[in-house]
Amino acid sequence: MHRADLFLQSNQFTGAIPTTIGELGNLYNLNISDNKIAGTVPTQIGMMSKLRDASMFQNRIGGRIPGEIGYLTDLLALYLDSNRLTGPIPTSIGKLTSLVDLRLRANKLTGTIPSEVGELKNLEVCELYSNELTGSIPEEWGGMRNLEQLFLSGNNLQGQIPDTIRGMEVLQYLRASDNQFSGTIPTDMGKMLKLEFLYLEENDFDGLIPSELGELHKLQVSGPSRMDHVLKVIIF
Repeated sequence: MHRADLFLQSNQFTGAIPTTIGELGNLYNLNISDNKIAGTVPTQIGMMSKLRDASMFQNRIGGRIPGEIGYLTDLLALYLDSNRLTGPIPTSIGKLTSLVDLRLRANKLTGTIPSEVGELKNLEVCELYSNELTGSIPEEWGGMRNLEQLFLSGNNLQGQIPDTIRGMEVLQYLRASDNQFSGTIPTDMGKMLKLEFLYLEENDFDGLIPSELGELHKLQVSGPSRMDHVLKVIIF
């Protein structure tokens, strides 16, 4: 059976995603981004077992992300950002073990971040910023050793950054600003030698700034001193 692609992005489509979309069993790429589509993500999306790329960003899609999305075990990219999604991130996302790129930013998602996301060992990009998420960063996330970009800014997250974050050995971008994180900065973050951008401002951190952060020689600097830049990033 041949593969099929459906590209409808950047138009003026309205209405809801039809439930009959689940009948497109051979679809590899679905792109309906940048339209005016409303309604919800139909549960029938879980029937699209061959789907590799689901791009539905920048629409007016609301409601919850259906748990049936966990049936898309071959999915590589899930783009649901810039919509009106509500409710929690379903734990079934942890079954998308092929997923490389997860973008759920700029919605109205609530609840805690599922620890099951830590099962996504192939994930490289995770964008959850600008939502209403609560709770803490799950310790299990330290197992995402291929993660390069993690964006958590603009939520209501709290607690300490777990020591297990050092397991993200290739992380380059970490943005966790504008939350309610507290406690001290893990000294083991100084071992995350791939880190280039670190944004922890507008939180409730206290204690000493770990001198180990001075080992992050790839941090992008705009001033004369790398450590001065680190101090500014963390405190202000």
